[in-house]
Amino acid sequence: MAPRAPETLTHLIARLRRAVVDGRCVVPFQARGMSHFTHVVVVDADGRCTLRRWVLDPKKAEAFMQANGHFMPEDAEAISEPGPEVLLEATGLEDFIVRLKAADIVAT
Repeated sequence: MAPRAPETLTHLIARLRRAVVDGRCVVPFQARGMSHFTHVVVVDADGRCTLRRWVLDPKKAEAFMQANGHFMPEDAEAISEPGPEVLLEATGLEDFIVRLKAADIVAT
């Protein structure tokens, strides 16, 4: 997989707004300077938004490799899940976006 072009904060915010139209969602994204997904925004059914790391379970990675005979970066992104640590949270999307902007984690 070729490196992914940096995603701007404006683009991420647009993706978040499109994704939460139907309620609960998980939106992975890349932190500043990274070319792969490193973090994820989780929106619960009640509208609570959290920022977490995008975590790859080594056992799942090994099982994938055994089953498929290969393991590529896009495979890691496909089987990763939100980690347990909450890095940022808010009760609604607009408040979360304000906090995300202040956190300066995404390229502008």
